[in-house]
Amino acid sequence: MLLPLLAALLVASAPQQQESIVPPPPREPLPRPVANAPLTQVNDNRTAAGALANGTLTLSLDVVEAAYQAEGPTDPVVRAFAFAEPGKAPVVPGPLVRAPLGTLVRLTVRNRTDSALVLGGMRRKLPAGRDTVHLAAGATREIAFQLDVAGESFYWAAAKGLSN
Repeated sequence: MLLPLLAALLVASAPQQQESIVPPPPREPLPRPVANAPLTQVNDNRTAAGALANGTLTLSLDVVEAAYQAEGPTDPVVRAFAFAEPGKAPVVPGPLVRAPLGTLVRLTVRNRTDSALVLGGMRRKLPAGRDTVHLAAGATREIAFQLDVAGESFYWAAAKGLSN
């Protein structure tokens, strides 16, 4: 009984040879937002965006560079692109698009960032590869589509080249 214990003690006290372990590469710094970037707000998804009248939802969204703290005020501030209604703070998740089934949506999207973007997720009946809109830096696009599938959906934007 004493011999196995003594052997374990000798092994535990032997100098550790870790020359073959490669240290991890240094961490990349987190992307920082531009000076005076608006801080994103949490969207509680209680208020629908846009104006609904006569079976048409008219909605304007800006994609802006924002400061984002994913887990709240103790997290580091990082750069993010976020959706905002004109004149309002950017929100995460983006503004709520809510309307009855069959509603025609007339959406104006403005890219207020310095990056080309790819947007998707608005037109649920289209295959994912065809439900994208390319938007150059500073450009504005108008998109019209019918809310033809009931349920929840997710719309998104990504810097062009990062949307795979």
